[in-house]
Amino acid sequence: MGKESLFNRNSHGLASLFFILFLISTVSPILGVDFAYHGSDCSLVYRFTPNTGTLFDLVAIYNGSYSFYPAHYGGIVEFYLAGKRMAPWEGLHTTQLISEFQSNGIYSAKFRWTYNNDSLEFAIKISLKGKTLILEWSSASDKTTLFSLTRSEETVKPKIVELPYGHNVLFSNGVFTSAIIDVQRSNASQIFPSKFYYSDTSASFAPYAYYQERTDKKRNTLKETVYITASPIIEDTFFRPPNPVSPYRKLLSRYLIANMQSLSFDHYLDSLKYLASQNMKDIYIIIHGWQKYGYDNGLPTTYPASEEMGGGTLLKQIFNLCKTNGYLFSLHTNYNDFYPNSDDWNPNDLALDSNGKRIKA
Repeated sequence: MGKESLFNRNSHGLASLFFILFLISTVSPILGVDFAYHGSDCSLVYRFTPNTGTLFDLVAIYNGSYSFYPAHYGGIVEFYLAGKRMAPWEGLHTTQLISEFQSNGIYSAKFRWTYNNDSLEFAIKISLKGKTLILEWSSASDKTTLFSLTRSEETVKPKIVELPYGHNVLFSNGVFTSAIIDVQRSNASQIFPSKFYYSDTSASFAPYAYYQERTDKKRNTLKETVYITASPIIEDTFFRPPNPVSPYRKLLSRYLIANMQSLSFDHYLDSLKYLASQNMKDIYIIIHGWQKYGYDNGLPTTYPASEEMGGGTLLKQIFNLCKTNGYLFSLHTNYNDFYPNSDDWNPNDLALDSNGKRIKA
């Protein structure tokens, strides 16, 4: 197990073993805050220096020698001031560090960006858990139009690793890095993945979060939680949702999942009888294409079971066969799509874009 620490950059080495708790005057800001991890696998320091209010202020230092920007100029990357749309790297606005506070391993900073007598205020809160730096953005303003982790910088010959059904991971100089937006804690309208190589030392591998206008022409206020992890072990960079562990996890770990899709319930029965004849045990059966209107049609209406597939009586036989053989059984469903031929169709329940047009699934 490694050790985490948070300390002022000017602290002595011994102090890095402890949390230093103190208030910081806005008149005399600290020169830099280090969030440090020390373990048998590596040492890691995330150094945040509050100058721009972007992640240009954040440098990762690996094993004391390899320094890189995991999210160069990331954070609020498009915003409106005085009716003008701008980006932080353009230098059109001024940046003011309003306040800093550090306590119990959490660092907080408030910034104000100003242009032509108009301003945008926002706060960043930072903490460390293991090798993962947790950053939280918030603002009472609706002036942010795009939040992004942009791209890495000073990452030599970067390679992007795409995880199936997951996020991208950057590999450079023996270090895996992930930069993840928590979709469950985001106020954004839409979040999209990104993957492109910017240069021999830079790659865009993290998502973009768009704050689009609602139908009332206002935007949601900024709220984002970001996880940045660097490690020599790729598994450390995987996103683990901060949810309770499923009570069925231990049970399901014993079962082989059979995700089945056939043309009729008779075909399902034949397949299950064959598995049973081969003395197959510990199988979790998931049935597709059973719904009233068939697979991916007529949703969210599902019951009764499709007559074209064979009807509810045959579907119950499938269930009973699974029960007899000790197989787990479930029916696939979809909680996202909405079809005009659904028994539950109501246009007033549809998601709309900024112009009031229906958003397709």
